[in-house]
Amino acid sequence: MIPLDRLLVSVTTRGNVSTEIVTAWQDLHEQHGVPLPVWSRGHLTACDARNKLRSLALAGDYDALLMVDDDVRPDISVIRMAQLGKPLTAAPVMIMHPDVNVPFFNIYFQPKGEDGWLPHPGQFAAIGTGLERVDAVGFGAVAIRTDVLRTLPPFWLTLDAAGIAVRSEDLPYCEMALKVGFDVWVDWNARALHRPLVELQELQERNALAFLKYQR
Repeated sequence: MIPLDRLLVSVTTRGNVSTEIVTAWQDLHEQHGVPLPVWSRGHLTACDARNKLRSLALAGDYDALLMVDDDVRPDISVIRMAQLGKPLTAAPVMIMHPDVNVPFFNIYFQPKGEDGWLPHPGQFAAIGTGLERVDAVGFGAVAIRTDVLRTLPPFWLTLDAAGIAVRSEDLPYCEMALKVGFDVWVDWNARALHRPLVELQELQERNALAFLKYQR
């Protein structure tokens, strides 16, 4: 069990954080003694913010780094997950599939011989069942031991020819961790509520595109 003073608690942020998220962290501090998080904003992407936190974790006297996105509201179960000390562990965070508009948890398996990842097939039945070894996890709420951070390279993004991010680093990072002998886990007992904020204009444009696609 990793003591709280050897766990770097942090939030990766785009710069705008809801009062709900701030209050959740304050409650964890006041009710459970959890250190107030380090808030890290990336210059361009969340990847930049994560690399700042990685550097802080490696420079300090920490056993693990807990990173939670600024639109994810944690409770004490996420902190307990990080204290377990597994090499790389994530809480199940609900996201929306970009193609079919279906919600699912960011927990994946990679079938042998295939390049892509498939969502965990029994994910909804798994809630509350504790730890499970998986092939990859999203980094919405993730704890990574510092020996893993020290072994693997900094976080990265895959960019297209125009310099636009097309894939985040989380799933390939998990794949790299597995290749060098670190296990990847999900803690189905950890509760992290995804509360994304969407710009109204972006939502309107997204709905208009979906409607045009539907008309075809």
